[in-house]
Amino acid sequence: MLFDRIPNNRLFKIRKEDVRNAPGLYSPLMQAYLAFLYANDAKSWPSGRLLRHVLHENLQADPLAVHHIFPKQHMQEFDIPVDLLNTAANYAVLSQADNAELGDRDPFDVWRSLKANQRECASQQLFFVGREDLLRKEAFDEFLDFRAQKMAENLSSHLGLGAS
Repeated sequence: MLFDRIPNNRLFKIRKEDVRNAPGLYSPLMQAYLAFLYANDAKSWPSGRLLRHVLHENLQADPLAVHHIFPKQHMQEFDIPVDLLNTAANYAVLSQADNAELGDRDPFDVWRSLKANQRECASQQLFFVGREDLLRKEAFDEFLDFRAQKMAENLSSHLGLGAS
């Protein structure tokens, strides 16, 4: 119903650049991403808990955390500017407990330590399987471009944007 009032030629697809340039954890794009994850029964990793179950816990603090896939502290060791790390293309949504467990570890090391079912959970948000090369610091820009494109495609499809 929300989109019924908008002409089809105005339902613009989300672009890769929109994802790369969305810095805020509470940006409209991140709100759309959260709705997408909820609708698609996404899971937190490494626990494998459904995000919808985590959301319904009666905790005083926010039960969800935005996890930097390439963590800020880890990447600052390589002189990567924080501004490049604070983008929706680098964010995953996890339970607070899973986020604390992963901490500031190298994403390649995290991926390698996950069991097959945990990798499946992670792949729901990373939008790839079998591309662990994208999780090396040398591939950071390629990772952001790849993931931003996949997020844009999936969010646009989920919202029915640009369908005509």
